[in-house]
Amino acid sequence: MTELKPCPFCGGKAYFHKPWRVKGTALYDRIGVECEHCGAFPYQVMVYQFKSLEDKQAAAAEQWNRRAK
Repeated sequence: MTELKPCPFCGGKAYFHKPWRVKGTALYDRIGVECEHCGAFPYQVMVYQFKSLEDKQAAAAEQWNRRAK
C-alpha cells in the first residue's frame, strides 16, 4: 500500500477517497486524498478506469506527497 505524508496544511492524517467515475466518460475514474483533521482535499487525479486500485492510489499519493523544496 502506498504511504501518505501528513497533511501539508495541518499535519493531520490523510486517507484515500474511493475512486469515482468521471461524469461524461466511461474510461476514467477520479481519486483523491483528504485530511481527516482539517478536511483538505486539494488534489484529484484522473486515472484510467481499468488500472488496479494500487496504481490509482499511487497516482493520487504522488500529488499529495509533493512538497515545495
